[in-house]
Amino acid sequence: MPKHSIPRWLMETWYAVLSIVAALTMGGLILLYLGESPAQVYGLLLKGSLGRLDLVNATIAATTPYLLCGLALAFAFQAGLFNIGAEGQLFMGAMAAAMVGRHLTLPWLSPVVVLSVGVIAGIAWGLIPALLKIRFGVHEVINTIMLNYIAISLCSYLVNLPLFRANASIPRTADIAAQAQVPPLTFGGLQIDLGLVIGIVLALVLLHLMRRTRLGFTIKVMGIQPAAAETAGISPRRITMMGMGLSGGIAGLAGALYATSPQHPYFEMGFSPGWGFWGIALALLARNNPVGVVFAAVLFGVFETGSSYLDTALGIPRELIYILEALIILMISSRLFERALHSEPPVQMESA
Repeated sequence: MPKHSIPRWLMETWYAVLSIVAALTMGGLILLYLGESPAQVYGLLLKGSLGRLDLVNATIAATTPYLLCGLALAFAFQAGLFNIGAEGQLFMGAMAAAMVGRHLTLPWLSPVVVLSVGVIAGIAWGLIPALLKIRFGVHEVINTIMLNYIAISLCSYLVNLPLFRANASIPRTADIAAQAQVPPLTFGGLQIDLGLVIGIVLALVLLHLMRRTRLGFTIKVMGIQPAAAETAGISPRRITMMGMGLSGGIAGLAGALYATSPQHPYFEMGFSPGWGFWGIALALLARNNPVGVVFAAVLFGVFETGSSYLDTALGIPRELIYILEALIILMISSRLFERALHSEPPVQMESA
C-alpha cells in the first residue's frame, strides 16, 4: 500500500508503537547487563500495576495528573506556545482549591466551586506570561519557567502560615471540608477517579475542537505560521491569551483534583513529582494528539505504580523506570530528527 494512502493517525500510531518497543528492547539489554531477566521485570511491572484490583485503582489515580498535564501542554504546543509553567499552574490550582475548600460545606455544590476555583487560579497564572509576551515581547519560555519558582515559593509561604497550616510533620494545609471532597466513581471494587473521566472527555472535546472547528483551524494556523496568520487577520494576542489561559486552567484543574481527593484532602509541599514537566514529555510522546495523550498517560501511570512493586519484589530502584521513560521519549524524538532531515514540520506544527 502506498505510504500516502495510509491515514496519518495510523502512521503516527505505528511509529509510536515501534518507538516503545525499541525503548523496551534497549531497557531489556540494560537489565541483562545488570543480571536481571527482562521478561521477569516487565512481567512484575504489569503485575504491580494491573495485577490486583487495588493496584488497578492506584494506577488509575496515578494516571489522572499525567493525563491533565499532558493535555494542558499539548493544547499550548498546538497553538505554537511553549508553556513550561504547568508545574506552577498545577501548584496554584491545588493551593487555591485547598484554601477555599476548607470553608465550603454545601452538598453537591462545594466540589464544583472548589474545582472551579482551581481552574480559575490556573488560568490566572497562565495569563501572566501571556500578558508579558503581548505587552513586552518576553518569550513565554522564560516567563513560565520563572513563574514556576514564584508559584512554588508562594505556596510554600502560604502553607506555613498559621492561618492555613495543619499540625503535621510535613508542611500542609488543614483538610478541606468533607462536602468539598471529590470521591471516585465506584463500580464494585473498581474506583474510577473522576479526574480520569474529565480528562478523557476533555481529550475528545479538544480533538473535536482542533479538527472540526474554525477556532481549532485558527489555532493550528497560528502555531504553524504566526506571520501568515496575522496577515490573514487572525489576532495573535487573542490566540496567545486563549492558549495560555486554557492550558493553565487544565493544569490548575489537575492540582485541584489532587487536593480534593478523599485520600489526601489538602495541599502539601512536594505533592507533585513533576507532573507539570512530565506533561511536556507526554505531549511529545503523543505528538500533541489529545487522544494520544490519554494512552501515553496510562503508560506512565502503569510505570509509576509498577515501579513501587519492582522496588519491593526485586529491589530494582525506581530510577530504572525513569530510564525506560526517557528511552521512549528519545525514540519518539529520533522520529522528529528524521522528519527534520527531510524538511518535514516539527512536532508542534502537527495536526491533532
